[in-house]
Amino acid sequence: MRAVVSLEDVRKSFGATRALDGVSFDLAEGEVHALVGENGAGKSTLINVLAGVVRPDSGRLVVDGVRRDFQTTHDAKSAGIATVFQELSLVDGLSIAENICAGRPPSRFGLIDRRSQWARSVEALRMLGVQLQPEMTVGRLLASQRQLVEVAKALDQISATAGTEGRARVLILDEPTSALNPDEKSALFRAVRALRSQGVAIIYISHHLDEVLALADRITVLRDGATVWTRPAAGMDSDTMVRAMVGRDVQRAVRSRVSAGDEIARFEDVGARGRIEGVSFSLRRGEILGVAGLDGSGRESVARLLAGIERSTSGRIVLAGRDHPGSLRAAMALGLGYVPDDRKTLGLFLDMPIAENAVAAGLSSVSRLGLMNADAIRLAGAGVMKRHGVKADSPRRAVSALSGGNQQKVLFGKWLRRDPAILVVEEPTKGVDIGAKRDIHDQLVAHARAGAAVLVVSSDLPELLELSDRIAVLHRGRIAGIVDGPTATEEMVMTLAAGATPRAA
Repeated sequence: MRAVVSLEDVRKSFGATRALDGVSFDLAEGEVHALVGENGAGKSTLINVLAGVVRPDSGRLVVDGVRRDFQTTHDAKSAGIATVFQELSLVDGLSIAENICAGRPPSRFGLIDRRSQWARSVEALRMLGVQLQPEMTVGRLLASQRQLVEVAKALDQISATAGTEGRARVLILDEPTSALNPDEKSALFRAVRALRSQGVAIIYISHHLDEVLALADRITVLRDGATVWTRPAAGMDSDTMVRAMVGRDVQRAVRSRVSAGDEIARFEDVGARGRIEGVSFSLRRGEILGVAGLDGSGRESVARLLAGIERSTSGRIVLAGRDHPGSLRAAMALGLGYVPDDRKTLGLFLDMPIAENAVAAGLSSVSRLGLMNADAIRLAGAGVMKRHGVKADSPRRAVSALSGGNQQKVLFGKWLRRDPAILVVEEPTKGVDIGAKRDIHDQLVAHARAGAAVLVVSSDLPELLELSDRIAVLHRGRIAGIVDGPTATEEMVMTLAAGATPRAA
């Protein structure tokens, strides 16, 4: 197979930080080439070079046999490179069809051809097996549906340029399944394999190593901005990849069975119109209660109702022995902490330093008579960095300059610094690497074993099975069952989530 993209000794620095340190990488026609590594390994910078977002300091980029120097993202798109970034680029106020065809709308007599736009969007969605109406406004979609529309947008770009002679046909997928349920992942995988059979070259980036092994033809590992190795996926195993990514063995922690303590929170027949109905469960000190369910099951609402982000319409929520006060601020006064699923828009102040973010949930601890103590803030930031292993040169470093895994550690540090008696967590390791994931899991378990109650909502079922002492499974807004975490299986949880009855052991 001929190489459609080649990078040779590519280097890129941002100030004193060397993001790429002599990376060489090639992508063949009709292959899925997985790119793996920890956060900060250089993956994002590498795809930004290919996508025309940043220019390398040195090295060569060859696309379809021609040396290229992309000045803009338009240059990369014109060369036939379609990129689905982890941070979605959809416009909420536009329709699905308008988003899919954005930048390349079909025209007729100088006007947008709505019929062709509709047909193109239908075809792109069909490739993914998605049943959505092209005229729907993107702002109304679930996170998983938005993710699929973003992929459909890239597929449309490839289809629109497929007939151009000499043009490379390249698709870059950066964490494309982060918001997808199992059925949607399967549909995406089918589309990826179909594109590969048509000669499309695909770069697949994921922290989910099982996906890499299922899809990839070859795998390249990056560490500290450099290429560790490129090898065939056949015969590869996840342990080998992990050792190459982190430079050491990463052992799965042994979880001791918990002896749960007193009840600290309770749902009594709780309903929230259009989201959940008749939900009852208890949360006890010392345990991790996982909440599972398919998209639309209401799993997120359980976390947000307990945190005080959403309001119930029926039933009763008890928090620390009294009725829930109805807001996050008031719940915090009762010992609750809340880690939201979107760290960039809901959890952190990206343009502010690590130190200010670390104290944002507890300003009273670093102030006196209404005045902030700069030294106390700096020390608090340094403490969070040390306790949670945040990789940065200073507590004054802006959070926006950190990798996703380090941002997530700052978010956890912000809340764990308060030592909450109840910690509510949504998607604790979304978009973080395997090393950061292990650190975060260890922090959650340690916090629970120290006597706190932890409620974790996650779309990552293996994560819930590893973490949880019990798992409450939702189906269409109701609890389908609560299972024992240490003995639960993926099949058992998925059967309940689908509304069926698990088979007897």
